[in-house]
Amino acid sequence: DQGDTRPETCWTVRNTGRTLVEGLEGIAEPRALIMLKRVQGDEQYREVLEVLEAELSRLTGIDMASHYRDGLMTILISSPGRVTPYHMDGEANLLMQISGTKSVYIFDGNNREVLPSGELEKFWSGDIHAPVYREHLQDRAQRFELAPGLGVSNPVIFPHWVQNGPEVSISLSVNFKRRVDNLAGAQAGNAGYLRNVLGGLIGNAGQIDNLAEGSIDNEGSVENLSGGVFGNAGSFGNR
Repeated sequence: DQGDTRPETCWTVRNTGRTLVEGLEGIAEPRALIMLKRVQGDEQYREVLEVLEAELSRLTGIDMASHYRDGLMTILISSPGRVTPYHMDGEANLLMQISGTKSVYIFDGNNREVLPSGELEKFWSGDIHAPVYREHLQDRAQRFELAPGLGVSNPVIFPHWVQNGPEVSISLSVNFKRRVDNLAGAQAGNAGYLRNVLGGLIGNAGQIDNLAEGSIDNEGSVENLSGGVFGNAGSFGNR
């Protein structure tokens, strides 16, 4: 994808007609985004994913393989100043910074002023553009500053947008989808089920500290993980 984007811009991936090599060679100039999806299909990246899942299992005390399907890894390479528009995901996500810097703004998906029920229902019915950015609610977001060695956890259906720093950014994104999904009825478009279930699924915001060193802060890190979601937006890592 290439071009100017803002938080309120609809999330799209457009074909620029350039080859991957051409895109990488010119990544520092245009406001471009290159997404290398499902890289865990390569043996070396697969080994990285296996180590990550084993570490998460050790830190949380939960067998990731039993509760989650295999993680989906995406490498994000983007231009200085590039904005990833406001959107949300149907899976829990870990975003880890490899090179460059970025600011991540995460909103509380439980707040119906931020995310009205109608938008939530449309999203689970297949409309990925359903969440609407409201600039007057920007101060409701938690801001996380990422640099190499740092990352952030983003719960299911927590809207967010991202602003790159002045350098080319390289990040690793890993999405985790539950094996048993309590939101199956909502995904089928059952609005009444959605209203009754979603309220209690997502925990309050917390923080993950020193994940790279293998310890988790007592204040709350991945609450409700055993129930099938990463319950808190939170930072982690070691600079």
